[in-house]
Amino acid sequence: MAQASREKGMLEKFEEFTGMVSGLEKSMTLDDLLTDSFLKEYTQFENLAAFKDACGGKVESLDDLSQLSDSLVQEKTKFSTAEDFMNKAVEVYIASVFSDEE
Repeated sequence: MAQASREKGMLEKFEEFTGMVSGLEKSMTLDDLLTDSFLKEYTQFENLAAFKDACGGKVESLDDLSQLSDSLVQEKTKFSTAEDFMNKAVEVYIASVFSDEE
């Protein structure tokens, strides 16, 4: 009985966690992901305005960011693909959100 109760508690915690992550994904903005510190570490830019300018003004939303060409991403960042760039930005953002809660 105790095992089933413990498993149910773990399942509830997992569902709560996935709900939190889903909520974060829906509320993320370009400013959340591409912070100055992220851009300084993973690109050749100091801030979002400089990054946007270098991309020819094509980046105004997360959808725009995901649509960047891989060649542009390779030229301007430490990543090979737009998907890799976005995944790392999301990873860093989520890590910062959870570390702020501690």
